[in-house]
Amino acid sequence: MPRLAIPAKEERRRREPPTERDRFLFSLKVATFVVATASVGVILLLDGGGGDDRADPAVPTITVPSDTPVAGRLEPRPDPTTTSPSPTIVAPPVERTETTEIVPAPKPPAPKPPGQTRPRPPARFVVAGTPCKKPGSYALTAKYEPVVCERDARADRPTWQLLF
Repeated sequence: MPRLAIPAKEERRRREPPTERDRFLFSLKVATFVVATASVGVILLLDGGGGDDRADPAVPTITVPSDTPVAGRLEPRPDPTTTSPSPTIVAPPVERTETTEIVPAPKPPAPKPPGQTRPRPPARFVVAGTPCKKPGSYALTAKYEPVVCERDARADRPTWQLLF
């Protein structure tokens, strides 16, 4: 069986010192690892994986009287009493869930009885040439012609005059 040739100590080449490029690549790999580890840690802490520091809800304690019967005796045993702290939490809110409290839609207001509604005023049209109260106001005739309230030289009171 042939033996593997191992080069002599003189023939072994010495390893070259790392170049500037090798040092840069190594530091880039280390920085990438540090950033990735920090990102995973932040995600776990924000997600709530950091642990729960809140206390559990109060648990009622059961007190047993000091005169407990000895095993073998058939004496009636008094009922244990329970005490709970005040105030008692009936339903604590559940954390870390994506549930929403469902609230029923508000009911629309009841319609008013027909006798209590106010009647709409009838559409009022003016007649050209009739007296008006406020000079400078505008209105429409029954044919939807625009009129303006102006003081006429022939009349002492303002009247509705056609614009066109």
